[in-house]
Amino acid sequence: SSFRKLRSAEAAFDLLQKFHRLDSSLQGFMDKYDDILQQYSKEMERARAQFDGNKDNPPVYKNYPKVAGAIAWADSIYRKQKRPMVRFVKEERLKAATRFTEVKDQYVSLCRSIQHYCTNMLTEWREKANVLAVEGLKKSILGPAIDTSIADAPLPQPPFVVNFSQDLSDLIRETRYLDRMG
Repeated sequence: SSFRKLRSAEAAFDLLQKFHRLDSSLQGFMDKYDDILQQYSKEMERARAQFDGNKDNPPVYKNYPKVAGAIAWADSIYRKQKRPMVRFVKEERLKAATRFTEVKDQYVSLCRSIQHYCTNMLTEWREKANVLAVEGLKKSILGPAIDTSIADAPLPQPPFVVNFSQDLSDLIRETRYLDRMG
């Protein structure tokens, strides 16, 4: 069948919707909804394999920091699967198909895995960020390290050297990216 050869379930769904607009009494197309759901199920299996295979070392977009890039990558997988499912849920004829519940459960499982992954990444980052920020902000910004335990510690002599931690710069950059993502 042509519906099994289409590149995506969403494209097959669009095609079937166009036929229904032409003639809503076409009952021969009802079995095509199962084909669409089967294709969507295959797409979710590929997305699951991609997610599970790369979640330990995710591909990060160019110039993205590690954690923000990993979360953005996982979110892109989620959004690719969400768009067709939102359209499928709105279609009563598709919800009546025999495989709909199975495919919906598969979708929910994938979304929960992605959400759990993103939550864990963010939680681990927050814990590390708090420690890193406190340690980095205790250090002197100018010159060699000043002993802060001595109240009358002399300032370093010129020329001054910037002593700003690269880890703190990376933390600020990561925070900006995560803030933009929401």
